[in-house]
Amino acid sequence: SRIVMQLFRKLAPRAVENFRCLCSGEKGKSENGTLLHYKGTIIHRVCRGFVMQGGDVVYRFRSSLTVQSIYGGMFPDENLGSRHIDFGQVCMANTGQKDSNGCQFYITFDGAPWLDGDNVIIGKVRMIKVSRCSSTREGDVCYRFCEG
Repeated sequence: SRIVMQLFRKLAPRAVENFRCLCSGEKGKSENGTLLHYKGTIIHRVCRGFVMQGGDVVYRFRSSLTVQSIYGGMFPDENLGSRHIDFGQVCMANTGQKDSNGCQFYITFDGAPWLDGDNVIIGKVRMIKVSRCSSTREGDVCYRFCEG
């Protein structure tokens, strides 16, 4: 599958650079040996009408509370004035605390105004190309990025 996104570098430069580098894998590994790449990670949370969430580079096959980024660990929030108003907004997931961005991200399926002021919006989905994938399971976990 392939998701094409427009990233908002001017609105959230550190978060966008973190996401971009995790997409490309260009930073290699962290100091503790964590692979800094989304390849092989899963979409671990899918909530109909709300979001799909993934990108945990620490525990690649499930979600964790450990936070990793290209900056080492958590990094500060940016531009929390943007609003969750539409399908396809790409946002940094966090631990629920201020300035706790890492590697996990989510994509909205609809507006989510209750997230305004808490999560950094970094982009917008422009196109989704879905290929057949046999590694899915119904429910809240295990929607894997398909190779190809």
